Amino acid sequence: MAQGGRHLQFVPCNESAISPVVVRMLIIYYEEHLRQSSSDRMLGHLLVLVQHDWPNHESLFARVVSIIREKSQFAYARFFDYITHVEFIEEFAYLANTGCNLQLLAQPTHTGRRTVTRGVNKGAKEELRNALEKQMIRSALSSSSPCTSTLRKFMTTEKDVLDAVKA
Repeated sequence: MAQGGRHLQFVPCNESAISPVVVRMLIIYYEEHLRQSSSDRMLGHLLVLVQHDWPNHESLFARVVSIIREKSQFAYARFFDYITHVEFIEEFAYLANTGCNLQLLAQPTHTGRRTVTRGVNKGAKEELRNALEKQMIRSALSSSSPCTSTLRKFMTTEKDVLDAVKA
């Protein structure tokens, strides 16, 4: 390794070899920016990436959860699309049960009807609990750890993840 901490790594030119390298680079990038800002979107993206290099970044996961706990709220509408690791789902179920305001479900789009504010959150906690249970079952029945297709979907759908690194 060079004096400046750089490291040259040769990997085969295929998705299974390159994905872990890209994930590690993105984790380092977001971890550095975590000191300056901790938006829900950034925290959510970091959670998605950390689960794909689990348990190597267990302490970073604990740090993200600690930030969420301190804020006492967290909104990441794509949570159920990308978070598939059982330990992560368990931790968010615990946060929900301890009073943390979690908004993990995609909000329905408005159809032009009048917005009603009374009783908006009625049943929201139960809906979140049910969604977490369903996600836990899906993850438990999955034969492997978070799959490459989930990571591929994340990288293509959330293009801002890569755009942020370009700057």
